[in-house]
Amino acid sequence: MTEAEKALLGKVEESPQPSAKENTPTTPHANPVAKEDGKGAETPSSGSRVLAAIVVLIGLFLGTYLARQTHHEIFGFIVMAAALGIARILWNAGRGR
Repeated sequence: MTEAEKALLGKVEESPQPSAKENTPTTPHANPVAKEDGKGAETPSSGSRVLAAIVVLIGLFLGTYLARQTHHEIFGFIVMAAALGIARILWNAGRGR
């Protein structure tokens, strides 16, 4: 008997169908920016973020001091803008960018 005749008579053995779980590829969605610790959890670097916060505070105090001493607010704005720029670079360095 051929395969077609067996199918018509219902004597064909059905092959087991793979489940939906087996068909889906399992790839972990990793954040390429964050670092991984030994347990598989992703954690950003905190050292550079602490340094960024310190730079912002120093810029705030230094900008306020210069603005009061020179009686020109523009010096305070310039110092604070520079501090924020440096802090942003440091903050993003903690994320691996």
